[in-house]
Amino acid sequence: MSKRLQRLTPNHLEKRQQIIDAAIRVFTRDGVSSCSARAIAREGDFNNGLIHYYFESVDQIIDAAAEQMAQGIMEEIRAVTERHAEPVEQFWAVIEQHLAAFENPKGRTLMWLDYLVLSVRGERNRAIAHIDDVIIDALSQALAAAGVPLPRVRARVICSYVLGAAVRREIKPQTRKSLREEI
Repeated sequence: MSKRLQRLTPNHLEKRQQIIDAAIRVFTRDGVSSCSARAIAREGDFNNGLIHYYFESVDQIIDAAAEQMAQGIMEEIRAVTERHAEPVEQFWAVIEQHLAAFENPKGRTLMWLDYLVLSVRGERNRAIAHIDDVIIDALSQALAAAGVPLPRVRARVICSYVLGAAVRREIKPQTRKSLREEI
């Protein structure tokens, strides 16, 4: 946590969270490119000055919003792995949860792709890399427990496949059953 954030009171932290929440709504509904200070302020019903008091840049707000959304996705993946003791069930549960992360709300796949491109170009890919690591770890553990050779390599390939499948589903709808058969 930065020194500036350590000095913030609970009230300040709450206001900062309101800005992040407004950014998440704009980010989710309109995409990353629509996340301007003006759009975030309008969404949260506060002025632009407030945004600049709590954040140095809009990119910092977008990254904080992505990190928060990523935390939610990672918690859901961890929870689903804990609910399934059998490795094969755990594997499929992680795949299903990974797909679900792209599905709700509608348009989330494009939102994450927008953010992926923005973050890689800006060399700020921490949130995306963290989600990737959690998913790969969960898949690797399930594959290793099932006795599958090279579990980490296969987990990375499957994770890449799911990302590609999520994009492909935006172009041409595909059922989860057919995706499962392909995997």
